[in-house]
Amino acid sequence: MHRNDFGQSRADVTQDPQVNAREMLVEVDHPKAGPHKIVSTPAKFSRTPCRGDKAASELGANTEEILPNRVGLDQEEINRLKEAKII
Repeated sequence: MHRNDFGQSRADVTQDPQVNAREMLVEVDHPKAGPHKIVSTPAKFSRTPCRGDKAASELGANTEEILPNRVGLDQEEINRLKEAKII
């Protein structure tokens, strides 16, 4: 069994009482991978709860939003990238 520098295997960590008490691992349902556990946010705030309970988006799921809003490409350039099968 592979152990990290702290002497715990992955199985040890997932069954650790402190990890479970702090809800460090949460189960999410991914559209392709199905239900699986991920590491939740390590920060726990009493008045500002953080959530780390959402599966990652599928590859390319946010491209249409990111290219114009964050990269600054216009629709013509996005269409050109699509036609070239770059995106």
